[in-house]
Amino acid sequence: MRFPFCRLFKTISAQSLTKVGSSRSRPMSSTQGHEDNTSQDTSIMKYGDHGALDIFNSAIRAVLPQSLVEKTLTRSDNVLVIRNQQYALASNVHVVAFGKAVLGMVRAVEDMLGDHIISGIASVPVGIQDTLLSAGKHEMLPRPESKINVIEGAKNNQPDVQSLLAARQIHDLVTSLEEQQLLIVLMSGGGSSLLSLPIPPITLQDMISVTGLVSMCGASIEDLNTVRKNIEVLKGGGLAMAAHPAKVVSLILSDVIGDPLDTIASGPTMRDQSTPAQCLNLFTRLGISDKVPEKILDMLEKRMKFDKMTAIVQHTNKQESPLNVPMLADMTSCVQNLIVGNNSIAIEAAVCQAEAQGYVTFILSSEQSGEARHVGQILAKLACFICWSYISKETHEGSNVDLVKAELELISLGVGKKSLNEAISICQKAFYARKSACLIVGGETTVTLTGGGSHKTGKGGRNQELALSAAIFLDEARESLDKRFTIELLSAGTDGIDGPTDAAGAIIDLDTVSKGNNLNLSARRFLQSHDSYTYFEKVDDKAHIITGHTGTNVMDLQLLIISPKNDDS
Repeated sequence: MRFPFCRLFKTISAQSLTKVGSSRSRPMSSTQGHEDNTSQDTSIMKYGDHGALDIFNSAIRAVLPQSLVEKTLTRSDNVLVIRNQQYALASNVHVVAFGKAVLGMVRAVEDMLGDHIISGIASVPVGIQDTLLSAGKHEMLPRPESKINVIEGAKNNQPDVQSLLAARQIHDLVTSLEEQQLLIVLMSGGGSSLLSLPIPPITLQDMISVTGLVSMCGASIEDLNTVRKNIEVLKGGGLAMAAHPAKVVSLILSDVIGDPLDTIASGPTMRDQSTPAQCLNLFTRLGISDKVPEKILDMLEKRMKFDKMTAIVQHTNKQESPLNVPMLADMTSCVQNLIVGNNSIAIEAAVCQAEAQGYVTFILSSEQSGEARHVGQILAKLACFICWSYISKETHEGSNVDLVKAELELISLGVGKKSLNEAISICQKAFYARKSACLIVGGETTVTLTGGGSHKTGKGGRNQELALSAAIFLDEARESLDKRFTIELLSAGTDGIDGPTDAAGAIIDLDTVSKGNNLNLSARRFLQSHDSYTYFEKVDDKAHIITGHTGTNVMDLQLLIISPKNDDS
């Protein structure tokens, strides 16, 4: 037989699959490493009778905010212990929170320290309380007698009057604290929009305008954060400075690849190394200096001159510094920053559950990024290559030249040769033992909208687009694989929300596209229009993964499950 490599393998950007070289394998094991989650809701999924969904379920449970906080904080009478640091409790605790997944964290802190909490403010997305309430997730909401004021804002993930109000109240609270008081900061993804407090005389509209300009010019998230840190009061260590001399404990639920503390919510409790000069240079590089609001340019230029004068005076005589206050390094020395949850924890939980179900597992990547449809294509190609390699080795069918070309193609797309060989080896061992393999990917992809003209942009999200793209490429190999293997790919967001839809993502298999063909529906046309949600809705009522808002957010997971069929004939 001749494998359909010529049709299937086409060049895609080598940036599509990232950090694959860091992947590792796990041998088969029992349920060792499982956490006891009996106190948590175990019925997150709408459809719980599917292996991939059970694995995803376990990953979600492992990163629910309450359990993460409970594992981090230990209380012994009137002493709070956090990773070998001790804090005296004497009705001296204040709480501030901002992000999409902080309400569950708030509740966990209240449950443990409620009798010592004096006040608090939580800045959360519009509608999140009603969403959790309607889902029956009362345990993710503050207590009825809570001393923490919840303010909803940042509609459509954009700073607004309400998020500005929340940021001001947070600033007022933390600046009033004294040395003997303890400030607990809770943050998660979405925190930047929910903690927006521009440096006067910059206005909210000025801030929205400049961040929009920078974003539209294709600047990186690092560039955007550099601007935010230099034009806002609380970002880039500003919250830590404002809270000095109080002790600060920052508990962080990461939704950023690599968990950089200075990037998550723009690093409000982390020392900032960026400068106003970097912002001005960025504006010049992007060609938007003439469009940036005048107040922002003036403020940055004044700060740049002031920083230069300060450096000269400090070098000459540190005691005469115009900044006659503790340096930022001293202020942040009172801060304990902790990542309490991230994508790696979800991946580890997925591995444990998959192994408990009898799968042989392999972590392909824990830092996945890139264009969603391209990543979907690569995962589909990888699955096909693994299967064809096994068939070729077992039956001596197929062309070795074709296999070599396919391997080189995958490597050119960013799949590390070592990881590729490990994945093939592990999968082949599984297949020989008549077991299924589960390849696990974590991270977050993006979607570049290409609608316009005759192509109307439809409804979907990055995970559904990734899944549909993979389904299309799997369909091209369906004839050569269908009698020997089943292949399934789950792609879903841990927050339960994939784009402007009610789905967390989707699960596809070798038959997903043929089902659409039977209904005269072209999967390629739906993908071209970014209309993946509609395609799955019309083709397969069980393709969508419906979780509702999970109350957490540690990016996405992909589960690629390859199973040999009992009859190889």
